[in-house]
Amino acid sequence: MYLYDEFRFKKIIAMELTYTYTSPAVDGIFVTKPFSFLSVVLKKTFFKDHLICRVIATDILQSYNQSGKSNVPGYDVTYLSKFSSQAYILSLNYKFGKLKPAGNRDKSVGNEEINRIKTGK
Repeated sequence: MYLYDEFRFKKIIAMELTYTYTSPAVDGIFVTKPFSFLSVVLKKTFFKDHLICRVIATDILQSYNQSGKSNVPGYDVTYLSKFSSQAYILSLNYKFGKLKPAGNRDKSVGNEEINRIKTGK
């Protein structure tokens, strides 16, 4: 399951929440336990929305740990995999605006040149 939502607080700041949940499953001879993670993004814009500043925190609950077991006769295994999935990121994006097209692209060609191209002379 994947959940995403964005909350805006009077054009002052925005907050994005992302939650991912993986249910228990059977994978071959293993039965896996559920695991999940929650990420939060705080977003603020400056200079008439040209600069976007984001502070990102991933797996803030440190719950992205995969575990499971196998009860095959003669092969009793239990495992726990812990990942270093927690991170804090600062992201800055700046919009410079539209680039102007090259000056020669919009120039028209005279009738004499058009006729020369059509006749191949």
